[in-house]
Amino acid sequence: MISKSIFNGVIMFFSVLLLTNSSCNCTKDCTAIYYNFELPAKVFPDNDTLRLGDSLTVFIDVSNSFVELQSGTLVPFKGAANLGSTISFGRKNLSTGAFDQVANDFDCILLNGKESRAINPSLTRSYFFTEENNRYRFHLVIKPKKPGLYKMILSNSINTYRESAPCDKANFTINLKETSHNRHLLGYTGEDLPGGDFYFVVK
Repeated sequence: MISKSIFNGVIMFFSVLLLTNSSCNCTKDCTAIYYNFELPAKVFPDNDTLRLGDSLTVFIDVSNSFVELQSGTLVPFKGAANLGSTISFGRKNLSTGAFDQVANDFDCILLNGKESRAINPSLTRSYFFTEENNRYRFHLVIKPKKPGLYKMILSNSINTYRESAPCDKANFTINLKETSHNRHLLGYTGEDLPGGDFYFVVK
């Protein structure tokens, strides 16, 4: 006959095991990317030349449901906790041919969105998008303070998650749409190649 203490121990073991399994979804990989989306942005005016005192506007206004690039299915992605972009600024150095880090040479006026801490403030500004009326929106006015040849690049939003489903992560590729990249300023071709890069001259 099984002693009472052994019986109680077996009951305790299976009770703990049951509670552990019921509180943890062990089949979900929270490091995996489950969705890949494209998110369009606009820059206007998209002229290749500006005058000092002129400004550029970066604008995003998209539905919070996205077409998943691999499956082609429409996925609601409401309540994103960290959907945004880091914008880098560079000015071509005529002596070296490289691009200097010049984020501080711009006045950035945020009209819709939320600023987050930039890891490298001399190069970048980082922002989260706001969600309003089932749409993600972002509106930033940029004013250069010095002449030169500039590049501005919007980063993708990676490891993006919803507060309601923190394990279902998505990557958003941010591409400029209805916007000329002005890559000819650097001698590049392929204006139709997708990307978040934009080039302009300030005189």
